[in-house]
Amino acid sequence: MLGYGVQVNATVSWAKEDKNALLHIGYPWLFDKPIMGYMDIYHKRPSYNQLRHIVERSVYEIVNGGMLSLGYITPPWWQILNNVHIMGGVGVDSIQYEKRPVMQPLVSPLGTPPEIIAINNRSNIIYENLIAREFSPGEFFWLMVGAEQDMRNHPMHPSRGHKVKFSSRVALPSFNSNISFVWAELDAHWYTPLINERDLVLHLHGNFGVAQPLGNRNIPYGRLFHIGGDASVRGFGFGDISPSFQGDSLGAQKAFFVNTELIFPIHPNMTIKGLVFYDGGSGWDSPYIPTGHPDTFTNNSFDYRHAIGFGVRILQPMPIRIDWGFKIDPRKNESSHQVHFGTSFDW
Repeated sequence: MLGYGVQVNATVSWAKEDKNALLHIGYPWLFDKPIMGYMDIYHKRPSYNQLRHIVERSVYEIVNGGMLSLGYITPPWWQILNNVHIMGGVGVDSIQYEKRPVMQPLVSPLGTPPEIIAINNRSNIIYENLIAREFSPGEFFWLMVGAEQDMRNHPMHPSRGHKVKFSSRVALPSFNSNISFVWAELDAHWYTPLINERDLVLHLHGNFGVAQPLGNRNIPYGRLFHIGGDASVRGFGFGDISPSFQGDSLGAQKAFFVNTELIFPIHPNMTIKGLVFYDGGSGWDSPYIPTGHPDTFTNNSFDYRHAIGFGVRILQPMPIRIDWGFKIDPRKNESSHQVHFGTSFDW
């Protein structure tokens, strides 16, 4: 901006369900040194439409907030930790909901045995308390610490190198809020060519995350981990490998997944790529499902699930991602496969 080295970015996206706005101002070279300073102001409106046991299937979250952050880039002559972006920041978020979700209780038909009625009634009480806590509105302050090292040989078509990112956040409630939690995630990618430089590339990706409410306070639904889907383990639906209530993902405090891909060009100019993959992982330990819970709540303990499949990445005329995953261990009443579509992705 104006030749001063200041980065300014304003982004607005508007759709029927998701509405987002972001103003980002950054100075990546403060005081002529490898020190970064950033300010972000944002409005987000993510939607959660995977819950089937609430009266209205879609939940619209409204997030308004901002952050200030400072960072440092380690010098290139450091042995292993060269060119690491170390960041720290403070921010404030306000979470509201267009409509708080209301549960659709399990109904016991006439003639249901008393023990089943008792189980359904207890399940209704647990689920009602759970969604009240995970979709609790409020304001909170947060502290952030993170680090990232990107040593890939190309940002769009990597064939060698690695990218490692660590993120952590501690959220502290305001006076009229009950939201407080600690959250951390480690994400790592590694690339190496198997045939020539880019004819066949092996890509390994691993992710591990933990989240924990502080005290007896709440952690929002969107800050828990929902394993399964195109962003984690393909071949499964959103949150299928996480704590669930009758198929509704409830979110996990602990999560782990891996992706292994063999990537090859379909078009010589790399605008179309193909891949075959193996994915596996699990999310477990919901903060609000009690010990000795009814069988209507599932996947609350570690249960590794995996799938294989193939996909296509198209860059022009617009980014398109298509993946078709097949479960290696399909279970009763599960579909054996899942197709995923998307319009943005990391190459």
